[in-house]
Amino acid sequence: MKRFRRVLLIVLVLAAIAWWLSPKGPAIQPGSVLVVDIEGSYVESAESPLLARLTSQPPRPLASLLSELAVAARDTRLSAVVLRVRSLEIGWAKAQEIRGAIERLGEHGRRTIA
Repeated sequence: MKRFRRVLLIVLVLAAIAWWLSPKGPAIQPGSVLVVDIEGSYVESAESPLLARLTSQPPRPLASLLSELAVAARDTRLSAVVLRVRSLEIGWAKAQEIRGAIERLGEHGRRTIA
């Protein structure tokens, strides 16, 4: 009986380790298309002001959009990136940074459609 418990415990521990190490997240097929919504305002800081968080949806950090586009540029499973550009509340400098990130997508072989 003790031996059975030990074997059962080892099997359960190994199953838990295998589950914990298994890949998480969505499965992306080769040739997939990423859709990115670009709208609203983007802030330089990662933390938005308290008043903005309480009154409305807080603006997105520009760094998160740029890193999302950089990851898409390196992801070989993506064939294209569709950018749905809506009303933007950004200045010329931020627009230029976003434009540069979109150009880098093309340099890595991703078709971009806006």
